[in-house]
Amino acid sequence: MKKIILLTLLSLVFVSCGEVNSIVNEYKITWKNDNGEILKVDDHVKEGTIPSFGDDLPTKASTEQYTYTFSNWVPEVGPIYQDTTFVANYTSSINEYMITWKNYDGTILKEDSLSYGSLPSYDGITPIKEEDDEYSYVFKGWSPNIEIVSKDTTYTATFFEIKKGSINTNPIISSDNKFVEYGFYPQTYFNNEAIISKLSKLTPLENNWYFYNNEYYTKVIAKVYNNEKYTFDDEQNIVNGNEYWFKCERIKWNIVNENNGVYTLLSTQLLDAHNYYDNYQERIIDGKTIYSNNYEYSSIRNWLNNEFYQVAFSLNNAYIQKSENDNVSLFSYDNYLNLTERTCKTTDYSRVRGAWYNTSSTLKYNGSYWTKSSSDEFNYCAWNVNSSGYLSTYAVDGDSHCVRPSIKIKL
Repeated sequence: MKKIILLTLLSLVFVSCGEVNSIVNEYKITWKNDNGEILKVDDHVKEGTIPSFGDDLPTKASTEQYTYTFSNWVPEVGPIYQDTTFVANYTSSINEYMITWKNYDGTILKEDSLSYGSLPSYDGITPIKEEDDEYSYVFKGWSPNIEIVSKDTTYTATFFEIKKGSINTNPIISSDNKFVEYGFYPQTYFNNEAIISKLSKLTPLENNWYFYNNEYYTKVIAKVYNNEKYTFDDEQNIVNGNEYWFKCERIKWNIVNENNGVYTLLSTQLLDAHNYYDNYQERIIDGKTIYSNNYEYSSIRNWLNNEFYQVAFSLNNAYIQKSENDNVSLFSYDNYLNLTERTCKTTDYSRVRGAWYNTSSTLKYNGSYWTKSSSDEFNYCAWNVNSSGYLSTYAVDGDSHCVRPSIKIKL
């Protein structure tokens, strides 16, 4: 009897132990998108099993900039031993958009597939429009204004109408949207004796220019810096005190910035020579001490907004936008810090006007030119850009320093 009872108890123990070992834990599995949205919840996932979200992978809406593709779950999906939340992880690819360049008549000139955030630039043949009986046409720019890529966009060429027999004085934007030609100024030495003979018989215009065969010319007596042995671009020597003729040509400007049709421009060449101020003397203006390196009261600011402005834009000043009460200005020290290329060449004209230039083979014709920024260390010095492109300070009465004007125009 005792043996039977003992065996029965042992059997119950073994059965009881077997029942305990057969219990399997279950866990809650939560699947989330990367923005925290709950996509799915599995409440009874047995311990040690590998959960599955299913065949339909999660998605993430595209933006203007990116398209998203599901990559994996974080953490990595594996056997489960606790409540776990998996979050969808995506790879992104930057979107491409179609940029179409058309001529005025709808003809497709070029198509580019460009990434979001890039700046379109047309590098095809400059658009043309055939002249008619009354007008010739000069490429003006693109409509709408070129902007950072954010969608499929079509740009259409626009043109100035130039009445036959007249000169186009309107701004001309290069087809790659990097340069503008606007205004006229003496730049290139001119030595065609036959035409000079005819020019000499003409009466000069109010700005002392001469108009012949739809071109403008002027003459000036050379004032060579330090009587150096300088040359024109064609290597002809410049003789101090001699008279030279120059073509008055369109001024070419770098487009530094564009915002809602307002262009900030910086001349591509050093157009003239001028001091920053005439001397080192302090002045008292409205009860304030004004040092010689104060741009507001400088000689160069006065010259830019009077003599230079009246000459350069005498034919057309309609597009000029004032900036800080100035029609023409200089870039500041900070402006130039943001430019990667600062070296700039003198023109033939600026050399006869007294500009210094570098005579080394690698930097030949590069000049030094003023910024509008005064030196904090010396009140008789202002910041300039030297012929190697470095920023340094120089005494304000340096009249061999050059002028690199900046303007704003609205198109």
